Amino acid sequence: MAEIASAHFGVISYEEADLLHFSSGLPAFESERTFAAVRKVETAPFVFLQSLSSPELAFITLPVECVAADYEAVLSAEDAAQVGLAGDVGAAAGLDVRCLVIVTVPESGLPTANLLAPVIWNRTTGAAVQAIRPEPGYSASHPISRAVEATPC
Repeated sequence: MAEIASAHFGVISYEEADLLHFSSGLPAFESERTFAAVRKVETAPFVFLQSLSSPELAFITLPVECVAADYEAVLSAEDAAQVGLAGDVGAAAGLDVRCLVIVTVPESGLPTANLLAPVIWNRTTGAAVQAIRPEPGYSASHPISRAVEATPC
């Protein structure tokens, strides 16, 4: 197991299977290419994405089904290729693919989830991409209900 000192979690241990590799980085964080998925029993179902190169950088995420059970992930051909998928996420039979949404916690108000740009993570290969949806229909600030906080997905 490898370890990293995180500004938010102290020293964390992770395995290769916990890593997300973004070949193009994340929008506005293009130099950030590798993150460890940090899960804690006491904060389930939240998944924290801890940067391996910047100990102070971590994102709060949730599995998309915790926020929108009927969510349909759509990938451009380029995004699908980056994570090793031949088509959309639904066609990823046999692969361990996760769809995570980044959570924003404002100083005042309720937390929201970005359904316009989910993180698609192919756990089989470790490849990940933040897929910007080409069509409208979902919000970048979708309200998160209190039920998500109390009920693991």
